[in-house]
Amino acid sequence: MGSHLILSLIQGQKFQNCLIKTQILGQRFFFLIIFKMSCSLHVKIIEAKKLIKKSDLFVSLQLKSQGNNEIKKTLVIVDTKNPKWNQEFDFIASDPNDILRINMYEEGIDHDIKVMDELKFPVSTWEVGGPIDHQELSIKHKKKKAGKFIFEVQSFPLEPPKRQRRCKIKIN
Repeated sequence: MGSHLILSLIQGQKFQNCLIKTQILGQRFFFLIIFKMSCSLHVKIIEAKKLIKKSDLFVSLQLKSQGNNEIKKTLVIVDTKNPKWNQEFDFIASDPNDILRINMYEEGIDHDIKVMDELKFPVSTWEVGGPIDHQELSIKHKKKKAGKFIFEVQSFPLEPPKRQRRCKIKIN
């Protein structure tokens, strides 16, 4: 089988969690396998401090690639400038370029009102298998100081599904 035929069969093929690219240098060709590691993100929403006014507050989290029906939310903490949630959430990220989006809202009767500018983090921010990343961020709302937001994230590798293997043993 000629190298051009092999290249046309392999180039750009997507396999589970990897992409194969080829490059021709002179009469030699090379294969580059790019692995996209899926991971599990464990996010703990801890608290907010020194917010502008007392409100009934909750936090929403979502990966950009997920639909609106997959938004995760904390409980609503009522009538406070310093809400403490201490709630934990897990996400499966199949693409390291995906974005974790975090928002805080005041619960309203007709609709919820944003109380901070959206926080956005590429999933690749956190090393798979790395330590817990504790974040204490000064937050803004409409370019004005709005308080502090505290959360933690840790990224874990996804374990491949265990496959049952059948073995035949020959006994004499």
